[in-house]
Amino acid sequence: MAARIRASSGRSDLATLPAGTTSYANSGLLPNTTYTYRVRAQNPGGAASSNTAEATTLDQSAASTMHVGNLSAVSVKTGGPNWQAKVTVLVLDNNGSAVSGVGISGTWSNGYSGGGTCTTSSGTCTVSTPNLHNRVGSVTFTVDSLTHATLSYDAGANTQTSIVVVKP
Repeated sequence: MAARIRASSGRSDLATLPAGTTSYANSGLLPNTTYTYRVRAQNPGGAASSNTAEATTLDQSAASTMHVGNLSAVSVKTGGPNWQAKVTVLVLDNNGSAVSGVGISGTWSNGYSGGGTCTTSSGTCTVSTPNLHNRVGSVTFTVDSLTHATLSYDAGANTQTSIVVVKP
C-alpha cells in the first residue's frame, strides 16, 4: 500500500499495488504543494512501513505576462574608422520560460539617436546600430516596449532595461 500524506488534509491511501511493483504515477496533484509519501509493504509476517519522502509539485499556471530577462551587448569593428553596437534582448514569461514572437521596440542614445526593433525567436533577438564612427565612444540602448499576441508586458518585472555598448 502506498500512502500519501499532506499536511493540510491528513493521510489518504493511494493504491494497493501488486507484488513486485517498483513505481506509481500519482495524478491529480495541486500545484505548489508539498506531499509526503510513505510505502507500507505487507508480507506473510506482517506489515512494515518505509521512511517518508517529500515531493513538491511545480506551479504550472498559465503564462500571462512577460518581461525583459536580460540584455547583453557586443561591439564589433566594421572596417575603417567604423564600429557597430549590437544588443541581444532576452524575454521571459512569468514562469521564467523564454517567449517567442515578442516585438521589441527600443531607443539608441548617447552617441547615436534612433530606434531599433526586432522580434524574438526562442526568447531572444538582436538590435544593431548602423556603422558608427570611431569618434563615438559608446551608445546606450533602452527597451521601450514589448508586444505579444497573448501576453501583457510587466515592466516592473524587468531585470534590466538599458545597456551601454562601448566601442571595441
